[in-house]
Amino acid sequence: MKDKRKVYFDNCSLQRPLDDKSQIRIRIEAEAILGIIEFIEEGKLNLISSSVLEMELKRTPDMERISFGYKVLSLSDKSIKLSNEIICRQRNLSR
Repeated sequence: MKDKRKVYFDNCSLQRPLDDKSQIRIRIEAEAILGIIEFIEEGKLNLISSSVLEMELKRTPDMERISFGYKVLSLSDKSIKLSNEIICRQRNLSR
């Protein structure tokens, strides 16, 4: 059996469905994210979360956005914890 594809949203992507959709680009991006969330809910994709994403979400000043973010993240199958290996990789990539 083939593994399902995995998807990871950064905080901006996770919050896109709640942005002002008066610009067509934002409206299209929001619809795309909602479509991906639908695939996750249907079991067609696996959502990956992370401790860094959860930390960023907690810093969001709007309670509606925090609530929406946690609702989506509750669908995740796996959460990546921040580790020294990840910190070293980030430092090497940002050079």
